[in-house]
Amino acid sequence: MSTAIEDALLGRPAFRLPMRRDPASASAARRLVAAALSTWGLPQLAETSALVVSELVGNAVAHARHGRLILVTVTRVGPLRVRVAVVDRSHIRPAVRETGPVDEGGRGLLLIASVSATWGTDPLPWGKRVWAEIADAAEPPRSAPGQETPAAPPQIRTARASGLGTPGGTC
Repeated sequence: MSTAIEDALLGRPAFRLPMRRDPASASAARRLVAAALSTWGLPQLAETSALVVSELVGNAVAHARHGRLILVTVTRVGPLRVRVAVVDRSHIRPAVRETGPVDEGGRGLLLIASVSATWGTDPLPWGKRVWAEIADAAEPPRSAPGQETPAAPPQIRTARASGLGTPGGTC
């Protein structure tokens, strides 16, 4: 089942924005995250979520060699928890790598793992989704996947460059 359909069935609000697989897209992704968190009244998650989405977009730009677009999503998966994800067209799963003290890169996933409640990768027929969940310290641990209780009627939003959060279909 697609995540957009699952989100709707479980009543999880979500923002989605397709963007170019380009380093400049990190700032648009941070704006999307900020708009979602502001809408949901979760400003305490903004700084960490911005860091995580920047790293995820950066990884997609650097390592996904297929496709011109990526899809950035922000989903509210709990009262004080969001899932930030980037979908790209590469089937290569990311892995945390060992780095030395003089290496200039390679620490992004380690950083994501250190600031998020959990993170992972979902294989897709056309590529993969890399995601991380950011939670407020007051958020209780999540139940097993698929056992969340819907908190609200389905709300799926597709953000558009001209107006983030415009109601619409999924990408």
